[in-house]
Parts: sequence; C-alpha cells; structure tokens
Amino acid sequence: MPTAWGASDAQAAIRNATGGVDFIGNYQKGISCGVTNVLGHLVDNDRFCSDAIKSGMAFLDDAKRDMAKIQIPVTWLYGKYDDWINPGRIRDIMSIKAKGPREVVELPTGHMPTTNEEALQTYRLITKYIWRYLFIEDTEILDSPPSGATKLRNAEWSRTPKSAIRNQTDYWEKYLLGQGQLEIGFDVMAETQEYQGFMAKQIELLEIHSRELVGDLGSGTGLFNQALMNDEKYRRLFRSSNGSCPKILTVDFVNSALEKSRQRLSRVAAHHDLNEGCFEFRLANLEVSRLKPIWRLLQGEYFSVTKLKGKIEGLPDYSVDLWTKDYSEFLHEILRGKILTSKDVRRLHKEFSRGEAEIILDMNRAARFVLKKLVAEDFKDPRQFCHVLEGNHLDYSKLDTSLLRFGKLNFRKSTLDLSLPFQDAQFHKILSSIVLSYLFNPEESLQEFHRILKPEGKLVVSTFRPDVDMSRVYTRLIQQVETNPDYVIPHNMTRDDFLNAVRSFANSAAFLLHLEEEGHFRFLSRVELKTLLESAGFDRINLYDSFGYPPQAYIAVASK
Repeated sequence: MPTAWGASDAQAAIRNATGGVDFIGNYQKGISCGVTNVLGHLVDNDRFCSDAIKSGMAFLDDAKRDMAKIQIPVTWLYGKYDDWINPGRIRDIMSIKAKGPREVVELPTGHMPTTNEEALQTYRLITKYIWRYLFIEDTEILDSPPSGATKLRNAEWSRTPKSAIRNQTDYWEKYLLGQGQLEIGFDVMAETQEYQGFMAKQIELLEIHSRELVGDLGSGTGLFNQALMNDEKYRRLFRSSNGSCPKILTVDFVNSALEKSRQRLSRVAAHHDLNEGCFEFRLANLEVSRLKPIWRLLQGEYFSVTKLKGKIEGLPDYSVDLWTKDYSEFLHEILRGKILTSKDVRRLHKEFSRGEAEIILDMNRAARFVLKKLVAEDFKDPRQFCHVLEGNHLDYSKLDTSLLRFGKLNFRKSTLDLSLPFQDAQFHKILSSIVLSYLFNPEESLQEFHRILKPEGKLVVSTFRPDVDMSRVYTRLIQQVETNPDYVIPHNMTRDDFLNAVRSFANSAAFLLHLEEEGHFRFLSRVELKTLLESAGFDRINLYDSFGYPPQAYIAVASK
C-alpha cells in the first residue's frame, strides 16, 4: 500500500499548515476556534477537530494504532523539502511492529512534484512497489505519454467549479496590502531570506548604470526600490544632483500599492540623503487590451482561427476545433465582424448549439467593436449608446468592453488602445518581477516590453515555477520569528501581530496557488518562459534558478 506525500496525523498537519496553531490541542482544552482561513480555504475548525478526534485521525497515537493493524506492505513516500509534514513522525509511525513490511522513501521534492520529471519519478516508484507486491518481481516501468497526461489533467479541471475573481483590482489590492490594520500583505515576502536573495539576483542581473531609465513594471508595494536602496553601491548612484543618476519609473495598476511604494521611497530617500527626483511613479495596467487577438485576426496576422486558442477568456479550445472542422464562408464573415441580420442569427442557431452560437455572437460583437461598427443593441444598456454618440458617430475613446453584452467571453474593461502607455524605445532596462503569470496574454505584454526597450536594451523577467511549493519559505520564517529572540520585527509590530500577518499572507498565497491550478494564472516552466521571450523577439536569453532551495522561481535575462 504505497502512500505519497501523506500527513502523519491531523494535529501535526493543521499545526504545520497554520504556522504553529494547534487547533486540535485547543479544542481539547475547550477553546473554540470557529471558522478560519487555512492555506486559502475556510475551515470550520470546531467541526474539523471533532470529526478528526471521533474518527481516530487526530493524533500520532491514532496513526500508530492503525498502522499496527495493517498487515500488507506499506511504502511511505515523502518530499525531502516538504515543510508541511514532519519526517520524524512518519518514521515513528512506520517503526511500529506489524505483520507487513514497512519502507520509508525520501524523494528530492517539496510538498508535491513541481516538474514532469519529479512526477514521473514518483509514478515509477509507486508502480514499481505495486508490481513487486503483486508479482514478486521487478519490471521495467514505461512512462505514459506526456500529452495524454496533460489532456487528462485539462479534462479534469474543465469539470471543476472555478473560483470567481469579480474585481481584479480589489483582489490584488488585498493580496498586496492585506485586509486589516494588522496585516502587511506582500511585505511579508520581503522578510524571507529566499525573497531577499531572489530580488538581489534580479538587481545584479539588471546592471543599473548612470543616466539609464529603468522601468519597474508591476512594482507591487515597491520592494525593488527598497532592495535597491539597501545596497550602498546603488545608493551612491542616486545621490547625484547633476542629472547623471539613473531614473526609475515605478509602475503598477493598484493605486494604493503604488502610493505605499511612493511613501516607502520617500522615507528611504530622506534617511540616506538620496535624490528623490530620480524616481517617478505611474498608474498603469500591464495587461494589453484583450481585444488585441481580435485585432490580429482581423489584420490577417493569424493565418488560422487556431491561433486564438488560449488567448480569449471563455473561449474553449474545443470551440476553436469545431470552427476549424466545419469552417465556412458564413462563419468566416461572422468572426470578422459582419453586421448580422435576423436571418443570419437564425441560421447561426440552426447550425450551432445554443452555447456555441453565443460564443460566435460574442466574437462577432468584439470584432465589430474593433472595426467601429457597434449598434445600440450591442450595449448592456442601449441608453449608453446615446451617451457616447457624438453627432452621427460613436466616440470610441469613451468605450470599453464592460459596457457591451458578452454572454460567454470575458474581455474585462478592454478598450481600442491596443498598446501599453509607453513610448517606443523608451527604456534602457526593464524589470518585471513575478508579473507575467498574472497577465492573461503574457506574450502580448512581452511584445510590448520589446517595443518600449531601446536597441540593445535589457529585460529581466521572472516567474514562479509550475506547482510552486512555498512550505519551506513560510515555515522557516515563522520558526525564525518564534525561536530567535533577536529577530527584528518590522513595521513596529508586536511579535504576535507579525506572526499573524505571516499566517494571513500564507493563506492568501495558498489561495493564489489554488487559482493557478484552476487556470486563472499560469506559472511558467523554463521552456515556456524562453519560448515566450523568443516569440516576442528577444535574443541572448539566459535563465537562472532562484528563490530558495529547491529553487521556486526562474529569472530570465534577455536583450532586444
């Protein structure tokens, strides 16, 4: 009976996941915990603790008792770098005398496999042990085709209800800043050794010099500026008042985060006598208008509708496959913005199912927006049509897709401004730290980064790796705070308040990873990151592992 990445007992599992809070121990003492957020999920702790105790799954002694009863072979696999579990407790359980043999295997992974090779290694081991038990012999284990596994994963996730992010700005504001007075949001990350080393590496790779314009695109709360100013070597560059200092343009789309970044910089500049005029701040969204793929289709840049796969939210791959299979002149005209008659609509519903017809009508409406052929019926509120009417023509500069009727596709608040708000060849260097994954069409943003870089300009961009495992990062920070009496608590907080802030951000980060699993975001592999950069026109691409050990992020350096 192989078991992979299992927890030894509920008490240890919940204590590790919450950074040391012993819900089950408290419950035994009569302390009610109520509903709390545990790694991004709301848990009714009183009910959880009651069920765990009644089911005999709460304590280490429960697990030992059950293990003694299992008469078949047991092989327990766990990740060497998984700080959500305690290997000592696993070995304690497996040392119990029983009729069946016991074996503990340590894998060089974290909480879960984070690469195809790690997953395959686990699959081979589990299959080997099952085969050996059934047939009393070893055999060669053949890997399943990666394409089949990917197809199965996508099919399973397509049937799973997804979390909704109704307001992206609000979501990121809470993630970056926290939700209460005693929360500090993403600033928790700056306290970890892993993030400090990661940011230092990005700064090193940027190689900032005098008179350069550097864009910090997707700045969050300004941790790049903070890390930069923590180094005296860089502080010297920003003390010049003769115009030779570098210029840093700090950009984010969450205004409150940008304001926090501005205030942070002002404090540091005053403390170190820096030229604050070397820093500018701008509110801007780094996501290119979601109408850009529609524009590319209409311009003939996409030779086939298959190029639309993955580029429009709400457009399933199977819909594109259906169009490709039954492509016709009629469909061609609709997708390219034909003004439809009632006869056209009836024919569309006759040839396609209701859901597919709605998707095609959404595509037609988006195409007519790009072509500036909207009519009153396209608006959620037809009266809005009159509000943006200038004479006999619509003022498209006042329009975005949130005003229009879209049943299946989601273009959010896209406008006909299809470029980022920066000039051609504006920057000498660009940093975009852990941002690409949260943009729906990262390839479009990278093409814009290429446009706004000067010739020979440098881009430093980073991403978490797929299935990133933050267990070590958070548990190590919590252990430092709890065990080191000399640890300097930031933000003038008490030790307990800071620990609660760390736990709160761990919950937010865990929910973000859950959103990545659901497909809202996409963390990139080494190959995917390099491929995106190459497609955007960059060359001399070098990639580096970073963010702790095992590394949880990739940093790419590329040139224009």
